[in-house]
Amino acid sequence: MLSSTSGHAAVADVLARDEAYDQDPLGDPPVTVPGYRRALRAALRVEPPEFPDPEPGWEGREREAYLAGHRDALTGVAHRVALSLGVGGEDGDEDRS
Repeated sequence: MLSSTSGHAAVADVLARDEAYDQDPLGDPPVTVPGYRRALRAALRVEPPEFPDPEPGWEGREREAYLAGHRDALTGVAHRVALSLGVGGEDGDEDRS
């Protein structure tokens, strides 16, 4: 499994190559439309990780805060994807390139 840093870098690299392909379409595209769909579906299936073994003295509040933070982050990603696709409400400064 890729680390988050190498995973982000790998995705950024593929997107850059795909954008370059749009300007000079020689050979096979780095990513196909079905590939984009698979990637988006995979991102939307991500679930918060299990709560780690609690530290001594941790209570239910810490567990709930931990899980809520992960849920909020995943919801934020889904929201940004929706906005970038032109669905989901307000349109902000999303990159539509």
